[in-house]
Amino acid sequence: MHNQDLQRQLDSIQYVQTTCAVEEADDECRAHWVRYLCVMTAAFLETSFQEIYADYHEKVGRPRRDVNRILNPTSEDIERRVTRYNHLWKTDLLDFMTDYGRDAAIDSIMRLRHQIAHRGESNLSLAQFAEYLPKCVEVIEFIEDNLTK
Repeated sequence: MHNQDLQRQLDSIQYVQTTCAVEEADDECRAHWVRYLCVMTAAFLETSFQEIYADYHEKVGRPRRDVNRILNPTSEDIERRVTRYNHLWKTDLLDFMTDYGRDAAIDSIMRLRHQIAHRGESNLSLAQFAEYLPKCVEVIEFIEDNLTK
């Protein structure tokens, strides 16, 4: 990841995942930690796209302040936004996101965050989260690499 602010945010998520949300904890404690991880990851996704687009604006000489924040980004929102910046690699992005369920991982994190925020519950397990996080990061890195190179 090129953006240092995003890397710090990811490091924080990974720290909680490996240090706090451990399998040895009781079920209720793990459930609380995985909800927290889901909320952290959703915020990371929102921040990531905003930062990547701001970096792109800076690269092409446009003010960073012109970047609108993406709230609750679904895979479809991401595809729409990214192809506005670079429509030539729409197919590559769609193929990359659908490979290995990367799009589904993003959509699941955002859907679960919504459930957590409004109902306080989720059926997300640490094992599922461990599958979702790398897929979300891969999409962010793919977009960052293609948009800011």
